[in-house]
Amino acid sequence: INGNENGSVVLFTTGEGEEAVLNGFTITGGNGDVFERGDNFGGGILIFESSPIIKNSICQRNVMQDLGRSEGGGIAIVRGSAVIEHCIVRGNIAGDGGGIAVIWGSSARLLNVEILNNEARSGESSDGGGINITGEGSSVELTNCRVSGNFAGWGAGISFRYGASGVINNCEISNHDAYYGSAVFALQCLLEMSNVTISNNIVSDRLEDIGVLQLSDGALMMTNSIMLNPGEIEITGLYGNLGGQEIDIAYSSIEGGQGGFGDEFAEILWGNGCIDEDPLFADPENGVYNLTPDSPCIDTGNPNDDFDPDGTRADMGAYYFHQQDIQ
Repeated sequence: INGNENGSVVLFTTGEGEEAVLNGFTITGGNGDVFERGDNFGGGILIFESSPIIKNSICQRNVMQDLGRSEGGGIAIVRGSAVIEHCIVRGNIAGDGGGIAVIWGSSARLLNVEILNNEARSGESSDGGGINITGEGSSVELTNCRVSGNFAGWGAGISFRYGASGVINNCEISNHDAYYGSAVFALQCLLEMSNVTISNNIVSDRLEDIGVLQLSDGALMMTNSIMLNPGEIEITGLYGNLGGQEIDIAYSSIEGGQGGFGDEFAEILWGNGCIDEDPLFADPENGVYNLTPDSPCIDTGNPNDDFDPDGTRADMGAYYFHQQDIQ
């Protein structure tokens, strides 16, 4: 479906529930509807006070009318909710939330979704090239997703702000560049991450000692995950200050170990099973972050978690190593 730059291509704005299903479409050429207060929402798909299911679809090359006041180049969820599964969201542009925006108390559950090469272009303070989640009660749950190659000033991969929350499981967040928190930026938010691979993200050299995962006034719980990025610092607070935040990391491989945090005075719970070793990815130069047979991240996840599908102890990272393939 080509919107020919005439507003949002698909709209769910009349209270639709989960019986409304968009299945098997390519959505392109949208530039969003002008909404409350003159804001421009939902280039490809606009969901307002509705709760549809979107699956087996591609949302691509939607560019918002007003990059200064727009959200959700691909998909905007406003005072609503959505289940998005087996979809690709790529090459969309908005002021904030280049790929997807979840705002004003909305929620989204993403399963097997690729969010690639989207851009937030409202300026140096733009949020969430891949996904922007903003506002008290706004939340996302990502499972088996890949967030890669997106652009924004803050949180090129994913940005959380002002009371939002996120649960991220078995996901890759890679190949981003931003001024702040290139992989993930979170302000006053609660994040839970399990089996997440955060790799090959960089922070533009305007500021020193800024991590690819940047937090302020919130909490992070991470387990069974891998962080390996080009800079010396992996996690920092806003402007390099982690003061007073809750950071709980266990059974994860963090480059630099406890030295990979930007503020030496922050209280960080460096739990059981944490390591600082090369995870031995298959081909990181070409974006392949699968583990190889000699990886120290195999069978070193939390022993109390569910076994991997091959029946062995949980691995670290987004992609478990299937040991039955070893001859």
